[in-house]
Amino acid sequence: ALIQGSYFYGTGDQYKGTFVNQMKHGVGVYNYVATGEVYEGEWQDDLWHGRGTYYLLSGEVRIKGTWERGVMNGPAEVMHSNGDRFVGMYRNG
Repeated sequence: ALIQGSYFYGTGDQYKGTFVNQMKHGVGVYNYVATGEVYEGEWQDDLWHGRGTYYLLSGEVRIKGTWERGVMNGPAEVMHSNGDRFVGMYRNG
């Protein structure tokens, strides 16, 4: 069964989204407190899988793309806060 909710980790990290069999699965947002990174998008079996956006360095870099079982694979756009931008394809990370 699909469950909607939030999970708070001992590290301070937080996931808010959907779960199946106690694993992140569906759509959700994960905040990595120690690094300030955020992933917002689709999950499968606790891994980034599908379309999503990954914010690095407290939002200075944004990667919008497609992941397969935790690895970037497919079309992607990488944007830097200074305006630099990469548009292309990733293969197996």
